[in-house]
Amino acid sequence: IWRKVPEAIKPLYDIFMRLIYLEPSQGCMPSVAAACENFPKDVEYLQPYLLPYGIALPFEVLGPFVGYAPMVPRLSSEKGAADAAARRLVQISETAIKAVLDREGGVSDKKGSDDELK
Repeated sequence: IWRKVPEAIKPLYDIFMRLIYLEPSQGCMPSVAAACENFPKDVEYLQPYLLPYGIALPFEVLGPFVGYAPMVPRLSSEKGAADAAARRLVQISETAIKAVLDREGGVSDKKGSDDELK
């Protein structure tokens, strides 16, 4: 995104992007927390942004970083839509992974240390 920004405005663009969007370490925080923390069973979704007064849009996609906070995901009310979306995500992911493995010669059956596999 930033490669095509004119040099004259790159400093302002950088400030804007850092204020509005997340760095990779910030973006992964909800996933790491979900994997490492024990949350109550009713917590379905963690998001990294502050939601002032519980207002989701536009704050669930950009805004002040808070680490992670539970929220109720907004799912389609259409019957079966969430299941269909999950199946589609798995299908797309499997296709993408297969393409990478095919391009790189597949998965090695070699057993050994991580250094030997690199």
